[in-house]
Amino acid sequence: MWKASVVLKYGLAVISVAIALGLSLLGQSQTVEKLEFPLLLMAIAVTVWYAGTMPRVVAVALSRVGFNQPPPGSVRKKGLS
Repeated sequence: MWKASVVLKYGLAVISVAIALGLSLLGQSQTVEKLEFPLLLMAIAVTVWYAGTMPRVVAVALSRVGFNQPPPGSVRKKGLS
């Protein structure tokens, strides 16, 4: 059986999350709401299926960072004062 290198495994984690975030931004520009969670979940699932457990941690961490970013063009309030 073909064994993937470490670079390919972690690269899959990065690329799959990047594609999911790109598609969710595209969906937001077309007024599709709440699309990022299912796409990021699918990116994590693909990473676990093909790359294994440790690249999953990278995919989850990148998804968490990407999920918490404000949408483009929005203004984030810093405080109540």
